[in-house]
Amino acid sequence: MRDGHSLMGMLDDPERVLASSSIGAMALFEQDDTLYLFGNDDDVDTCICEVYRRRPTGYALADVFRIVRPLKRPTPFVVMDFQPASGRALFRDIRDERPARWFLYSLPQRTLVPVGSGAGVGFFLKRNPLSGLDAGQ
Repeated sequence: MRDGHSLMGMLDDPERVLASSSIGAMALFEQDDTLYLFGNDDDVDTCICEVYRRRPTGYALADVFRIVRPLKRPTPFVVMDFQPASGRALFRDIRDERPARWFLYSLPQRTLVPVGSGAGVGFFLKRNPLSGLDAGQ
């Protein structure tokens, strides 16, 4: 991040900027020719997802999503993981002295759904590690 902007580039050519954003970056995900940049501006109650599509000279902004937490708080509201194939993002709403609340946001449907609360970390798995096991084991 430089001068309040997030710059996206490549490790093997760090001087070449593929795309830039005015939001502070928290996480970057990629699938095929699409980048998903999650971050925020000055509002801790809103996470922004900018979607960039590959063009011949770099990446161009294609869409913007504003994900607003249900209750305003001074604590962080952050993306923990993203599943580009389904367009679902896992969010953690950090609360002082209580377990965090967890939410799933669907980019295609633009909906935020609570999925529970708890401490620790959360992420998507590529496959079910229990599939193929006997129920009795």
